[in-house]
Amino acid sequence: LDIGGSNLRVLKVTLDGQGHATVDEDYSLKSRIPPEVQQSDAETLFSFIAGCVDKIAHDHDHIGFTFSFPVEQKSIDSGLLIKWTKGFTAEGVVNRDVVDLLNMACQKRGLYATVNALINDTVGTLLTGAYQEVNEDCCMGVILGTGSNACYVEKLKNIEKINPPPDSDAVMIINMECGNFGSRPDRIGIDLPLTKWDKMLDEQSFNGGHQLLEKQISGMYLGEIIRILLCDLIKGDKLFSDFKNNIAKLEEPYGFPTEEMSLIENDETFTLEVVDKKLKHYGITESTFEERKFVKSIIRLVAARGAMLSATQIAACLRQMEKENKSVVVAVDGSVFEKYPNFKTIMEETLFTLLKHNKVRLVLAKDGSGVGAALASFMEN
Repeated sequence: LDIGGSNLRVLKVTLDGQGHATVDEDYSLKSRIPPEVQQSDAETLFSFIAGCVDKIAHDHDHIGFTFSFPVEQKSIDSGLLIKWTKGFTAEGVVNRDVVDLLNMACQKRGLYATVNALINDTVGTLLTGAYQEVNEDCCMGVILGTGSNACYVEKLKNIEKINPPPDSDAVMIINMECGNFGSRPDRIGIDLPLTKWDKMLDEQSFNGGHQLLEKQISGMYLGEIIRILLCDLIKGDKLFSDFKNNIAKLEEPYGFPTEEMSLIENDETFTLEVVDKKLKHYGITESTFEERKFVKSIIRLVAARGAMLSATQIAACLRQMEKENKSVVVAVDGSVFEKYPNFKTIMEETLFTLLKHNKVRLVLAKDGSGVGAALASFMEN
């Protein structure tokens, strides 16, 4: 079971033991969680989820549950919701065990399947990468899609909050919620530099002062940075000043998706025809070649910064794990990493700049949140 946002998936996964995982299409379901359910209450939300699970699972099945929201987790099969994100506001869930809520909702429907492993998408991605690269040291899972987050493997003796035995060699996977890096109120703009346009985006967002790193590297926000930047340049008579009263479409919040950036970056035509077409779509009916080239260049800069920051957080974690000079695999999932032009290449170049070697291999762990949940359940079972 995978809930990462407004979509829910239930899938049956076959593991061949050789690093391959196959999703059985006859035993899989994808459903949108309606906004009124997302914003309802515990009983309504988990009854909806249980109804989807009931269509696929059978009595006595064990279920791996990828739940990509901030959770306080003290065991593999329990977790208290710390706070809702991503537009969810269902009442009566915060500070309650989401596994208990789901198990009870399933039992109410007469389904006696149980969740035996609770993870989030970063952990699922790490597990999937470790399964694909079974003979390698896969020590991180990274999400670079609509949102951004990462997890890594930490020595138990370094985790002070659980009072570990000092001589233990045991390890634990840490979900960092690192999209929130740079958001400490007394250090905003210090730990993570912010441009004027980053500040504008944050002020206009629904979660101001939070997720500041995510707002520089994830698919939800990259296009929005460009939209805000272009509007600011146009209104300040720095660019396309003849059209400043004709950009209503560009002024729509989140009206310039990251996919548009991707198409513009891929424009290799002699006169940048794709850029011209996109500008016309946003009300800028005339542009010079130099102006189109400039638009493409700022898009490339914003995307490159995102890739560099994404690589930097990996390098920092490798140093924390004392693996900055070792051959490792980092499992990554998400549409930005998979599809945005040159994003992976710039990440690799940045890792080489920071670490002075090419021993870090970035591996796409496709559908880490779905396959990872199955792997977690299988391992626990």
